[in-house]
Amino acid sequence: MKAHATRQLLRHQQTVPPGAAFAALWIDPVLPDRRHGHDYLEIQIVRSGSGLHRGNETEVTVRRGDVLVIRPGSVHAYHRTRRLAVFVVCVTPAALVEELGAVLSDSRLTRILRGVAGTPDGDVAPVARLSRNALRRAEASLRELVTLHGRPWDATRLHQTGLLLLTLHEVAAALPSPGDKQVHDRLHPAIPRCLDLIDADLAYPWTVADLACRCRLSEAYLTRLFRQHLGLPPVAYLARLRAERAAALLRSDRTVQEVAVEVGWPEPSYFARRFRQHLGVSAREYRACLRKESAHTDGRVALD
Repeated sequence: MKAHATRQLLRHQQTVPPGAAFAALWIDPVLPDRRHGHDYLEIQIVRSGSGLHRGNETEVTVRRGDVLVIRPGSVHAYHRTRRLAVFVVCVTPAALVEELGAVLSDSRLTRILRGVAGTPDGDVAPVARLSRNALRRAEASLRELVTLHGRPWDATRLHQTGLLLLTLHEVAAALPSPGDKQVHDRLHPAIPRCLDLIDADLAYPWTVADLACRCRLSEAYLTRLFRQHLGLPPVAYLARLRAERAAALLRSDRTVQEVAVEVGWPEPSYFARRFRQHLGVSAREYRACLRKESAHTDGRVALD
């Protein structure tokens, strides 16, 4: 796919077409850009070249084979790029529950897709580097996935999901082994149970005690499981999910207060404080950026 065609796509089409759960893009070359955020999960795999990737607080050099997972709301940008080409997969929150729900039984993928990806404080950094052969196999799946962009989702959902799963298989195999010897590839059943409970009713005023009671575990043990498998405790996970879901809902015509109630932060000042804490701007500023950029970007939001 030629570079000018890709840039045209990014300017004039939504990154994830209406009705689809995710979409893949091939960007060659990647040019230095403004720091921006977005309301979807983004998986980037570097095909060639190099560049400096700036996150919220960190700056890292990325090279061929590097895999980055960028959470909704994370501010990032590339600069000093040298013939940098990347595959980008944009994943909606719904896809993590539906299309990718099965792979989240693998604790390695759960940690990077639902938990902490990158630095310990959640900033953007490569989570793995694919070997030459693994990159070749992932590239074959991703190139085919790119060709399906914009095709009717109902007719291609199984095909596209299969290609993404093949890619994630290569990523999972390249992830470092957990340092904790007690961490196994499969999740403790309490983790998917808790994630399902939270996803099903995000507005509920969940506490660690509530979740522990539903799973018949002590609060201390459940907190330890969350840290082990997701990299952060239940309260922090819940707060981040609420902020990310709020960012997604701000694309709709709901009022800010309606969004606040729907994600479980009904008190206006508290919602405003927590949203700014996680995304760096107020909800109204975020929505204004969305509207300003929607006709010119791929769903990313320029934040400065």
